[in-house]
Amino acid sequence: MPSRSTTFVAMLVAALSLTAAEGVAVAQRSIELTPERGGIERIQETGSTTITDEFGIRSTCDFTKTLRINNVIAKVVGEEIGRITAVEVRNCRDEIVRPLLGGLPWIIRYRSFTGTLPDVTEVIGDALNFEILVADSAFGLTRCLYSGFVQLKTTGNPITGDTRNETRAVPLVANLGINACAAKIFVSGALNWRPALRVRLI
Repeated sequence: MPSRSTTFVAMLVAALSLTAAEGVAVAQRSIELTPERGGIERIQETGSTTITDEFGIRSTCDFTKTLRINNVIAKVVGEEIGRITAVEVRNCRDEIVRPLLGGLPWIIRYRSFTGTLPDVTEVIGDALNFEILVADSAFGLTRCLYSGFVQLKTTGNPITGDTRNETRAVPLVANLGINACAAKIFVSGALNWRPALRVRLI
């Protein structure tokens, strides 16, 4: 016959196991995104973005992107959040920046979120397949191709835009010109989303 102390230990282990299982279930809950108006399959993202190389040379351009965002995001690192399906760059200052559209769509994958559950205030993701050609605007002697991923962080709840992780370097993959290229660039800027997306834990 088990002793009273043995029974207590068994009950304690069972309670801890149940608590741990509940914790896993909460940790694996998903994030739902719903548009304040319109559809979630076509988000327009507009604003200025600055490309800065490791020597401090920079170019700022107006970017317009079209996003297709999943309405439910599993909180699992690497899961697809959505896709950037179209990119347009205009009004570059200093150097010319051209996205390589052959690499589209740029896949956005989940990395993490911030906030106190159940309130999610920011969603952080990585935009993969990012390819940018940086060229000089005078003679075309500088043509530097950079490829990698850019880390994005949404702004607010509802989401009204996103910002770039300025410390994340995008490496050089090819020098297509005559002049030397910087080994890496950094992408910064804030872009606005329309429509805004409301975020909640489900």
